Amino acid sequence: MIRLPARIRQRVSLQPGWPSLALLAWLVVIGTVTLVPDPSLVELAASTPVWCLVCGSMGTIDVLWNVLLFVPLGASARWNGWSPKKSIFLGIAVSCTIEALQATVLPGRDASLSDLVTNSSGTLLGVYAFGWRPLVLQPTPQQSRRFLVGGLVMWLATTGVMAWGFAPHVSTGTYFGQWAPSFRHLGQFRGDILEATVAGLPLAQGPFARSSDVQSRLGHADTLWARIRTAAPPTDPAPIVSLADDRPTTLLRLSQAGRDLVYHSHTRLGQLKMRDPAVVLRQAFPSRAGVELEVAGGRTARTLSVWRIDGAGLRLTTVRVSPHWSWYAIFPVDVTLGRATVLVTGLWLCLLMVPLGFWTTRTAAQGSALIWWTALVVGLLVGAVAVPLVAGLDTTAPIEWAGVLVGIGLGALISRRQALTLVRGAARNPSPIQTATPD
Repeated sequence: MIRLPARIRQRVSLQPGWPSLALLAWLVVIGTVTLVPDPSLVELAASTPVWCLVCGSMGTIDVLWNVLLFVPLGASARWNGWSPKKSIFLGIAVSCTIEALQATVLPGRDASLSDLVTNSSGTLLGVYAFGWRPLVLQPTPQQSRRFLVGGLVMWLATTGVMAWGFAPHVSTGTYFGQWAPSFRHLGQFRGDILEATVAGLPLAQGPFARSSDVQSRLGHADTLWARIRTAAPPTDPAPIVSLADDRPTTLLRLSQAGRDLVYHSHTRLGQLKMRDPAVVLRQAFPSRAGVELEVAGGRTARTLSVWRIDGAGLRLTTVRVSPHWSWYAIFPVDVTLGRATVLVTGLWLCLLMVPLGFWTTRTAAQGSALIWWTALVVGLLVGAVAVPLVAGLDTTAPIEWAGVLVGIGLGALISRRQALTLVRGAARNPSPIQTATPD
């Protein structure tokens, strides 16, 4: 058996059991996420500047997930008894190793200063999050009150930003029509495009003579329509027709992904380098080539739709634009909106509400319960009803409300079970209750 020198064993010491398993498991997760080559993205990776901080069209999402990826690493290192300095050094060393491998031997992976900075920041956040775990897991009523107020502020801020952000972005400058455009990271549509329109105006290949005519209609009639003759389904998502500006930014796009039809709409969130909404109609295209049909997508202030018309009639998918799509705006991989979107949003809201239910229950346990539960209800109503109405959206859907109520209930249940456990423990072993303080 190989035995490391004593000095090295001391520096990389692991606690037996769960702490060491957590650290090693998360190193495997990091390696799996960051060290898998992707030859299809070689050209895109080569175009990414090494010194950029928010890189590419999804730069904000990359920054967020690069930070979150390394938070468990810093926390698990501290769980193993490593000092904060040693834990932070581990995160920096792992990040430097990954960036060196991506830059030299992993095709399609882009190394950048942004990755190094965000990974190191995530490790630092994990180190301090581990130190503050007593405050988070067993806050005093006074601390719970502060968390509750902060949580409600975050709820209202996030809902407001999403309601604002999912509105269409109408840029200035020259607009261009694109028929079967070619992009290095997308497939190529091989069918025939017979005619196309945008916002009711003819969409030809090339620049518009009067871009202002289109600009005046966008935001009110963002409908992109085309009559096509199909080809064999592409292996990669292939744009059919699109509207772009001279930056260049794709403002509207209809794409074929296998046999699915996808409609993309550029929004204010896209300007912030987050994910634009894309709604999908499953099995919209026939499996055989040479079929003539109409494809279209559009949005109103409250809905996103995509549809197909052929000899069999109309097929349509419509989703309600929701200010609670924050999960979608930051999702790390390509995903489309469809019939299951409202269910996913309900589950997301359930997770977000668990801490609010927990903090409200702990705060109310020390008195003024009616006041704090009323504050919670008012905050939820403002975010779920008032904010959408002001933004011109529909109010929260019943399934989303169900997620809110279930999350609040779970948080309250966790708080009550925790309190009962503490009471039973104190009865078995009477001792002064210590106020939760960070390490």
